[in-house]
Amino acid sequence: ASPRAPLTPERAFAWALGAVYHAGHGFRIEGPEYPEELSKARRADALNMLSADWGVKERSDLVERMTNLGNEGHRRAHREAVNHYASLWRPDVAALRERFAGTIREGGDDAAEAARRRWLLDAVQADQAGIRSAPLAAFDIARGVMLARLGLALGWFGEEETWDYV
Repeated sequence: ASPRAPLTPERAFAWALGAVYHAGHGFRIEGPEYPEELSKARRADALNMLSADWGVKERSDLVERMTNLGNEGHRRAHREAVNHYASLWRPDVAALRERFAGTIREGGDDAAEAARRRWLLDAVQADQAGIRSAPLAAFDIARGVMLARLGLALGWFGEEETWDYV
């Protein structure tokens, strides 16, 4: 447990936005780890995750990724896909669904991506959960909180800079 003071309600709420990533990567969800609390093994895990998943090897890379998430993140590409699928005419939707189905039947490396794209096509066509007008920011927010957490834990960000990002 952290020797620091408990999080304010505002910070606890902001921190909770990244809980899906915190828990998924074995970090505690109630608050950050600080550099002095990170074991050598956890530090190596954090560095490996940043490098493998984000191409981040140092603080400047992390700042660049955080800036990108804040400015456009993954939501930009997701928004483009949603807009594209929303603009298709019914015959084009049917043809695309059949193409995805064929790829899924064939199996192989492309089957999972085809299944994901077919699911998204169907969700957009049905406007599930209002996806056509949703801002799609939650994905980037959760990732940004996790990246800020790692920046703090590795000592690349100070506490206030971390909270500014969060």
